Order: sequence, then structure tokens, then C-alpha cells
Amino acid sequence: MARHFAEQKSAGRLLQSVILAGAPSLAEGVLEACQLGPLKLHLHENALPDFDDAVALVQTARAQGRSVAVHCVTEVELVFTAALLEVAGSRRGDRIEHASVVPEVLIPRLRHLQLDLCVQPHFITERGDSYLANMPPARCRTCTVCAA
Repeated sequence: MARHFAEQKSAGRLLQSVILAGAPSLAEGVLEACQLGPLKLHLHENALPDFDDAVALVQTARAQGRSVAVHCVTEVELVFTAALLEVAGSRRGDRIEHASVVPEVLIPRLRHLQLDLCVQPHFITERGDSYLANMPPARCRTCTVCAA
């Protein structure tokens, strides 16, 4: 897929700037027409990666001069990510993608790590009923949708 985008860019058929985010292997074959973006880590609460393996993955990203983008939709995934970046080290440009559940108590920790949080506002429409049914009201107190 990366090769396809690079070929389209080089041929002038793709006018947009292209930033490729993904696996460490992208760094081996990134083509001049595209910019190497963050290393992506997609977490699943029910099958988190081995912590030491995840630290090694972030260290690989750092060796490649890359930030990390962690797909993180649950509180457990968020705590795992914070611990991961505390051990492996965070850098500007690291981000949490989706940030669906962010307990207020974790905000200072995430701020200290200088993480960017990328939210998906449409999750309120898609999953708002589930959030209301499964989250204690005290956990949602800062959300104006829950307060309504």
C-alpha cells in the first residue's frame, strides 16, 4: 500500500502530501515521495501486547526518529499506554488516537507525558447510549451530553 501511494505521488496523480503511519517496516522502504509518519500501535483491551515487547516497539520507533500513535479507546488501554510511554519515554508528536475514555485523574499524567489526544466526536452519536448505560454518572460529569 505504501508503495502504491509513493508511485501515485511520484507520477503526479496524487497531489496531496502523504505521511505514512504504521509498522516499523515502513522505515525500511519509505520512498522519497512520502514522509514517514508515526509508528502505529493498535491496542485491544482483551489482548494487550506483552509490556516489554511494546516498550521495544516504542524504542524502535525512537531509533527511526518516529513518534507513536496509539489506538486507545478504553481506560485500561489508556493506563497501559501511559505506563508504556513512562518507561519507553515520550516525545512531542506522540498521540492517543480516539481517547474515548479519559478519567480526570489521568489528565495530569498524560499532560506530563506531553501526549496529544485525538478525539472522535462522532463516538457520542455512535456509542453515547452505551457510555450512559455502562459508565457511572460521576465518571461522565465533565461531559455536557451526559449532564443533559
